[in-house]
Amino acid sequence: MRMRRLVSLALVLVLVLVFTSVASAAPMGRAKGHGVRGWAKQLRERLQERFLERARARTGLTDLDEAPWALKHMLRMKAKGLMKGRGGGIMAPNSSVSRLEAIVLAIRVMGLEEEAQEWEVRPEDLPFADAKQMALPQNAWGLPYVALALEKGLLDPQTTLRPQASAAREWVAMLLVKALGLELPDPEEINLEFNDVASISPEFLPYMAAAVAHGLFRGYEDRTLQPHRPIKRAEMAALLDRFDLQAGLDATPEDEETIEGRIVGIDYVNGTITVETDAEQVVPVVITEDTLIFLNAEPALLEDLELGDEVEVHLDAEGQALYVFAEYEAAELKAMLEAVDLEELTITLTVLEIKEGDLPYQVDQQITLMVDEGLEVKVQGETYIFSDDVLRVGDLVEVKFHGTRPIRIVVEEREEAEFTGTVTGIAEEDGTITITLEVEDQDAPVVISVSSEFTVRHGQSEIAASDLQIGDVLEVKLEAGQVVSLVLEERPE
Repeated sequence: MRMRRLVSLALVLVLVLVFTSVASAAPMGRAKGHGVRGWAKQLRERLQERFLERARARTGLTDLDEAPWALKHMLRMKAKGLMKGRGGGIMAPNSSVSRLEAIVLAIRVMGLEEEAQEWEVRPEDLPFADAKQMALPQNAWGLPYVALALEKGLLDPQTTLRPQASAAREWVAMLLVKALGLELPDPEEINLEFNDVASISPEFLPYMAAAVAHGLFRGYEDRTLQPHRPIKRAEMAALLDRFDLQAGLDATPEDEETIEGRIVGIDYVNGTITVETDAEQVVPVVITEDTLIFLNAEPALLEDLELGDEVEVHLDAEGQALYVFAEYEAAELKAMLEAVDLEELTITLTVLEIKEGDLPYQVDQQITLMVDEGLEVKVQGETYIFSDDVLRVGDLVEVKFHGTRPIRIVVEEREEAEFTGTVTGIAEEDGTITITLEVEDQDAPVVISVSSEFTVRHGQSEIAASDLQIGDVLEVKLEAGQVVSLVLEERPE
């Protein structure tokens, strides 16, 4: 949550004098970097399109673009033989998963498919009240999976099976939590921070809580879990992917050519990474232009990888990488912003706290970091990029890192103040307007400066700062000593 401080007017006047020399900078929200923002967005879109094109060619699946957010999950589950599509080149990512399909997928992700296929079972061998439905042609193929799931404790024999019914999200949560053997929380201690917790069926609440606690379910953007909603195949791919990563299960037979470990070397020029496996073997991997790289589930380039990233590499027969699935845990520090250089693309910070991860910095150390023009910056709940020039000296910031590279800056606290004064002087020079104000209870005049492009709110309209007049009464708002808002409250007749 963003914190706000109101400072005394005496401190405001000091800050105004200090920042007068930089007051010609663009005001908050007046982005200089829209071109960079647009370029970065286009680059991401083109990368996504390229990945989709290559993924379609490699897998024969033509509809992956129906759920681009789940591309990594679908490709990884396809490569591991866990989700095989519905035939005819169709993955059907937005189709619902039946309860029978969910059971089969759970058995596969547990690494038990071969064992299931060895079972010989008849519908009448099952204890479910509707077991005869398993004799139907569309269900009979799943008989051994259901029997094994029953033996493993994934299913309640006292309930109905309903194999062709859509699998509700809360039911799938139960299935996967049981498959992982997760401990259920005490019902009295469950505290799910979602808007629709009350709609979760009581018998499924502990399973949903466990699934959320272990990162299987993350909810929707509107802070809901939608427990009764039929789960889609793209969502199921994401759940199975997270399950597989947590369980650390052996690869399936279709996934024999893989390397798992962490990156200990990167040659960006020659296109290779060096992976140290869990068995402490060091393996060079060739990255080609056809290699699909995902970093924390997002399409990425070789240049996005960093030393220490955990990777799962899928190889072709020649030993070249088909897929690189990379993961990292972001490091984070809290700092005071000391300087911002938009031309050199650097920021200077004083480190106040290492909040997460392993970073090569110390508390109270002053550091200068190189950043990208498109680095994400969050201020007051709004998202900008670095070149938008919204960072201010004196900001209390949290910086997230991938390795030692900044990937996000969040302004947590910014000195703010508001006051009202009467204009006693106006001057314009070299694109900067200097305004002198008489402020009640202040012995000396207050001087502020804004860009010549700065606008002043006047009722329901806006006027240029250059149109201000002697005697105008202004409401001034400062953040980190810089003018962010001017409101013309009164103009003499």
